[in-house]
Amino acid sequence: ARIIDALTQENNLDTINLDISFKNLQKIENKRSEAIKNQRLISSDEDFVKASISHNGEKYKCEVRLKGDLPDHWSVDRISLRVEMKNDNIYGLSDFSLQRHGTRQDTGQWLYLQSLKKEGLMAVDYYFVNFFLNGKHLGVYGLEGHFSKDIFEKNKKRESVILSFDESKY
Repeated sequence: ARIIDALTQENNLDTINLDISFKNLQKIENKRSEAIKNQRLISSDEDFVKASISHNGEKYKCEVRLKGDLPDHWSVDRISLRVEMKNDNIYGLSDFSLQRHGTRQDTGQWLYLQSLKKEGLMAVDYYFVNFFLNGKHLGVYGLEGHFSKDIFEKNKKRESVILSFDESKY
């Protein structure tokens, strides 16, 4: 009960508002239903829909899609989303994920990433925010950056190669 109290109490975290049209939200919901049926999410660039995101009184255009390899990202009402901004950024990030508090081991992911940075290793940015989807408060979410070209500058490293696993064969 204390954890629930902590997550529902007022806090001084920044607020992120995401607005998605009914039609586009239905497209995300259809993808979610498909993922639940198949027990895995198969996503592509065609899954992105237009939306707008607000932070600190500023409103920006963006594209969003459902995200997450594991069902805890999409099998619950508080879904995880991938956000791509074309010409703008939030916290210096143009590509990031929004996922409910708890999908990344509560504060464990944040602590791990902070430890990596403290040791001079590359790590993505991670922030906690109050998240609203179409005016509905979904609680505390994690806003997590992605490995993209700007990560070198943010981590004060020389640009190099980033390797990743190809998940399309999953």
